[in-house]
Amino acid sequence: MSEVANRRDKTSQQDVADIFSLRANTQPPANIQAEQALLGAVLANNRAFNLVAAYLRPEHFMDPVHGAIYKACAKLIAAGHLADAVTLKNVFSDQGQLAEVGGTPYLAQLLTAMVGVVNAGEYGRVIHDTWIRRQLSDIGAGMVTAAYTGDIDGQDQLNAATEALMELTGKGVKDAPLVSIGDAARAALEAAEAAARGDTCEILRSGLEPLDKLLGGFRNSWMYVIGGRPSMGKSSLVLQAAIGVSRALLQEELNAPPFTAAGGQVLFMSLEMPAEQLGGWAACHIAQISNEALRGERGFTMDEGYAFIRAQAELDTLPIQIIDAVGMSGPAMALRARSENQKRRVRLVIVDHVQKVVSAMHSEARGRFDTTAETSKVTSALKDLSRQLDCPVVALAQLKGDVDNRDNPRPRLGDLMYAGAADADVVCFVFRQERYLPKSPPQKDAKETEEKWAQRKDHWERQWAQARNRAELIVEKHRQGDCVTRTVGFDGSRSTFFGLEEAAPPDLWGPE
Repeated sequence: MSEVANRRDKTSQQDVADIFSLRANTQPPANIQAEQALLGAVLANNRAFNLVAAYLRPEHFMDPVHGAIYKACAKLIAAGHLADAVTLKNVFSDQGQLAEVGGTPYLAQLLTAMVGVVNAGEYGRVIHDTWIRRQLSDIGAGMVTAAYTGDIDGQDQLNAATEALMELTGKGVKDAPLVSIGDAARAALEAAEAAARGDTCEILRSGLEPLDKLLGGFRNSWMYVIGGRPSMGKSSLVLQAAIGVSRALLQEELNAPPFTAAGGQVLFMSLEMPAEQLGGWAACHIAQISNEALRGERGFTMDEGYAFIRAQAELDTLPIQIIDAVGMSGPAMALRARSENQKRRVRLVIVDHVQKVVSAMHSEARGRFDTTAETSKVTSALKDLSRQLDCPVVALAQLKGDVDNRDNPRPRLGDLMYAGAADADVVCFVFRQERYLPKSPPQKDAKETEEKWAQRKDHWERQWAQARNRAELIVEKHRQGDCVTRTVGFDGSRSTFFGLEEAAPPDLWGPE
């Protein structure tokens, strides 16, 4: 080992020793005075409990005695009883625990620790903050120990640390709300009426009318899986949807009163292509110019250049953030989304695509790898994310290659068995007939007559005329809608889907 490397290794070991020495010789983060003041405020006026009940739990208190007193107060208040020093004395006496909580004198002492009922919310935040810091200290110490012992694979350590942080971010924030079924039905009716009026509501619209009618918009807490074989236009579809949604969010924010929570952002987690390529596609879509120039096949015309610049200026205003998610696991992506949500409300998450996440996990794994189980973990994490952030999550998925070998290659729900069908609220496929047609006209067979050859060429031309620039959006699963198919236009060079006035093209394969 070189002298520099040896010195660096010794320094690293000393840093670790300093960390554990600090933990051993320093009291964990806590504020006992805040715990006493909060309990005193609750005992003096039970309404103070309502200021912290949504996020503060007994385990958040450093002193277990304080946690036990808080838990007893919560039970009494939830039952509609008064929680004060007298009622608590009876509760702990009946349980034989009065001495363990300091007896009557300590309960009375807590009342003197109260500074003011109005400060209860601040006390609660201090207690919760110190609890978070204690948890972070424990997680960090565990990470350092695991890293230096080397008993666990590095990728497994990273996944475990990510999951621990994810679990921490979800603990103690708020309970699931208790809602009567009548109130839930009323809320659904109000949302439907608002959508019919065109008011701002939680259902997001892509701006592509056929897609919005087909899916009913993107709903909060729903997971959407959009599947298809490669080059069907899945990425173009969700990118166009992201632009449409972000335009609506921007307008919502501009029209809302000051200091409201209107607006938000769209997160596009890309594992398929770099941000530069997505940005170029988005600009071509908005400018409605061909992406040939971006690919270097030819230069921009003057008009195209101006249109591209104007499109780029609009994109500067749209709240879309692209995250290079290559190599991220499902929990890691969820953690990143939650982090971004702390900065600005996330209204839509797009993941392109699920199999890339699983592939990255496979490349890091050692030994046996269960693709089915790992894919299920990824889609479950994305479904959980939709509930945690209360926003739609759209995940793209590639279909199995054997789809192309069927007599009818139109996708079915079973083709998505291991890519989120069970977790999804909506499953939609993108299918283009032209991808299965020969690219060039048939060649004349030596034994074939001119008339027969002309008939085959005419058939090929009619097939292409019917299928060119057409795509099918096929809904195979919908929690609150019908499973239907809609034909739309698709211009791949401009990364654009559009509605059609004319009827759908004839089916080249016919029904299943």
